[in-house]
Amino acid sequence: MRLTGVEHITLTVSDLDRASQWCRDVLGFEDMLRYRNDAIHRTCYVLTHPDLEGFVLSFMQCDGTADGSFDERTLGLDHFSFGVGDRSSLDQWRSRLDRQGVTTRSLSFLEPRSLCSATLTTSSLS
Repeated sequence: MRLTGVEHITLTVSDLDRASQWCRDVLGFEDMLRYRNDAIHRTCYVLTHPDLEGFVLSFMQCDGTADGSFDERTLGLDHFSFGVGDRSSLDQWRSRLDRQGVTTRSLSFLEPRSLCSATLTTSSLS
């Protein structure tokens, strides 16, 4: 028995439209599905990315979501990272994010696994 990959990640946000638009504009995600589940009082927006076969990113907005900013000291998701392949790709993403006005907390290239990751400030998504 083994894990074969990550299928999806769902993030709860305070502004569903803003979060999904940001991922389309800045990261190149594409719309897959938007739906409402009245039984659990939530609306979800599901996105895919042409470079991430089989991976789905979704945002969920609950009725009555409390306003407030993200605080990484609160229990829950701290961050997740996208792999970009090599240092050159990381530099290209850094330039793209800078042009989009995205503030990053860190962009790093981790060797020997050649893992590149970007940690974006959460104010961009919430």
